[in-house]
Amino acid sequence: KRHKLLAQNILVFLLGFVWMGVFSSKILTNSIDPNYFNTPIKVVGKIANLPEISDSKAKFTLNVEQPFKGKIKLSWYAHQPQIKPDDTWQFWIKIKPNNGYQNLGGFDYEQWLFYKQIDATGYVRKNSENKLLKASHAITINTLRQKIKKSLSGYLTDLSFAGVINALIIGDRSMMSQQHWDLFKATNTTHLSVISGLHIGLISGFVFLLVNFLWRQCAWCLLRIPCSKIAAYFGLISALLYALMAGFSVPTQRAFIMASVVFLSLIFRRHHNTWQLYGMALLLVLTFNPLSVFSVGFWLSFYVVAVIIYGIKQHQNKHWLLRLIYIQLLITFATIPLIAWFFNTGSLLSPIANLIAIPVFSFISTPLSLLGAVFVYFEYSYLAELSFDI
Repeated sequence: KRHKLLAQNILVFLLGFVWMGVFSSKILTNSIDPNYFNTPIKVVGKIANLPEISDSKAKFTLNVEQPFKGKIKLSWYAHQPQIKPDDTWQFWIKIKPNNGYQNLGGFDYEQWLFYKQIDATGYVRKNSENKLLKASHAITINTLRQKIKKSLSGYLTDLSFAGVINALIIGDRSMMSQQHWDLFKATNTTHLSVISGLHIGLISGFVFLLVNFLWRQCAWCLLRIPCSKIAAYFGLISALLYALMAGFSVPTQRAFIMASVVFLSLIFRRHHNTWQLYGMALLLVLTFNPLSVFSVGFWLSFYVVAVIIYGIKQHQNKHWLLRLIYIQLLITFATIPLIAWFFNTGSLLSPIANLIAIPVFSFISTPLSLLGAVFVYFEYSYLAELSFDI
């Protein structure tokens, strides 16, 4: 039996190795013809994401359709018209192959581009032929996010933390000031400034508990569907909706998969222990996108979840508040070595900052921001302003 288990583990490892090779090979074979590099070319393509627009430039990803097929990351400097997701544009551009400085201990930009499956980078050249060919009227994730962003702008303009609120609602960090970004980095709390696995887990968990409580109040309902099952459905839907609001980016995909494993086990009444669910989530994430191993967020998120699983099982006879503080401190101190390894930095204030910031963002900032977004959608201006001002 022991040899059979060992053989199965080796087989899974080899299959994973092969799958990684197939996945990587597919990306590399989509490389752009070298003749298109470092020379002005005219392309036609569709805006693939929510553009990051500042006073000096706009940054966006373009799915090129002509004269080649590829995904490129572009910057458009100086004045540019309003660009929106899913619109089809004609541009004169200049692109170059993916490369990075690869300084020892520094950020590997080339690896990041490979992980994001971007084929080349470049910029839009000034030319009278740059024009919108077809405006998209389809309702997609990115167009909805653009609409939400536009609706929120009127309420957030005068708020000092407008960029942070915008990031918590739709996962767009383009409005965040450099001062706030530096503060998050200095205190190792950057994971709180955007939609992360923590936020998705908390929101879906809150919905699960709320529906569970309400369902228990109805005896007729309990006879038809178990409360844990219906609550798991709502938890799964809320996790999906929140992930979609963030553009279903790779980190939110990972968080959604992890939440889905838990909720689906409740829906199908599969009695797995916590570590089995953890392993299933890990396997699914790597199957869906094996390039996740290049993401720092992948290592940190699964490491933190493992620490939480371990921490929850400790001191179970203590008061819930003491256990909560213990888990937070455990997470903070356990992640210091990993943060130092990945980012070559650390902060003595990090444990204290996280101890304060995690509850504030989890139970105050994020819920109120989402509640404000709901009020904006239903045009309850006073309630929306009140939610954001708090």
